[in-house]
Amino acid sequence: MHTKISFVTKLFIWSLIFESLLYFVLGSQQYTGISLSLGRGIQIITILFLLILNKKVTFSDPFQGHFRWFTYLFLFSIFSAIIGLFTQGYLLKNISDDGFAISFFSKFIRSSMVRPFFEYLIFLYYIIYFIVMPFYLIKTEAALFYFFNMFRKMFLIGLFIGLLDLVTLKLMGIQFLGRDILDGVTVGFRYHGFAGEPRDAFVYVFYSLCVFNLVSIYKNNKPINKKYNLGLVALMLLTQSASGLIGLLIGIFLIMLFLISQNFKKFIEKTRFLILGIIIIGLGILTSDRILSYLDAFTFLLEALENEIPPPFILQGQMSNIFPIWDLYHKALNFNILPLFFGSGFGSASVANNNFGYYFLESELRNPAAQIIRVLYETGILGLSLYIITFYKLTKSSVKWLSLPNKNFLILSMLMLIGLNLGHRSTSLFIYSGLLFTTFSVYSRKLGLTLK
Repeated sequence: MHTKISFVTKLFIWSLIFESLLYFVLGSQQYTGISLSLGRGIQIITILFLLILNKKVTFSDPFQGHFRWFTYLFLFSIFSAIIGLFTQGYLLKNISDDGFAISFFSKFIRSSMVRPFFEYLIFLYYIIYFIVMPFYLIKTEAALFYFFNMFRKMFLIGLFIGLLDLVTLKLMGIQFLGRDILDGVTVGFRYHGFAGEPRDAFVYVFYSLCVFNLVSIYKNNKPINKKYNLGLVALMLLTQSASGLIGLLIGIFLIMLFLISQNFKKFIEKTRFLILGIIIIGLGILTSDRILSYLDAFTFLLEALENEIPPPFILQGQMSNIFPIWDLYHKALNFNILPLFFGSGFGSASVANNNFGYYFLESELRNPAAQIIRVLYETGILGLSLYIITFYKLTKSSVKWLSLPNKNFLILSMLMLIGLNLGHRSTSLFIYSGLLFTTFSVYSRKLGLTLK
């Protein structure tokens, strides 16, 4: 086994690890135009090193092999943009889109003319950097284990500090860990660690659980002990994240579809898993005053939307997820159903938010925080289906060599991670997909097999 790991590979690995640690923010979008974090900074350095060292990476045919579904998804999103142009999905009606940005660079990137093109570049970047490049830069078992070990250490450090923050808040009324290193805004008695906001932490904890199970299956041919799984699920509930519970519900729905498609009898046998998931969601709702307040506020939402008045204060931070659905509803009433099935293209959801939220939102192009709203609005029902299928297909082809229990475990874990990422936008789904494929590429080479 090769034990030497190149500096560029280590740099790349750290860029993946810090990508999900949103506490380490380096710059505001008001100045940079994009979220600039430590992870993104390391990614830029990694790319510069690859260019300086003239590392030639020959990518395979994008229409062949394991990554072809991402090509189909990207091409479909371009078709959605064409639909959006013809259905006025990019027409900004009410306000200027430069109120949020401060610097010229930020104003340029976030302008209504540039923003859609930039969204396509970001999506393409996610595919190449997080899904394709791990296969070419993490080639050895030593590099793979380096990622797993460093990831575990950073998770444990964040866990310790995050729990200590909750203890000091409970015992002394002191909270020292803000949602990020720049603004220092505290979030109350809600776990978040180094993951950023609690809703980010909900997804990050389950993503970490997936990583820990992945390495355990690779090394020990079985997932980690059930008590650790349950412990991390309890940690997720400590975030009190409403979007996390919505993502959990979406994940359960995807798992139900998978089990029914495989074997209806097996679905009936696995209902205990589904019942457990529903119980977890119920506990999360009943034990969180914050979530119960959300539910109460929804009773006044329809009146606010119909009369174009500000909604209840507690829902104002969620309106970026509601206005795009309200827009689809209005289009359907006018028999404009193409956007419902094909979407309006990347960047169009932020236009809908401005058009409907001009009477109280800041003057900025604001994307939905819930990925399911964004994907549904921008690529339609067909695009959302393709989005889910794409990640499922990569997982299925990656785990083909495993025993049936381990194979199903990883597929079900991926479906849940897809659900959580649809509940709240996160790059963890892309990173884990690239890591999963890379792990079993190393595994197959170790056994002298070839992934097809």
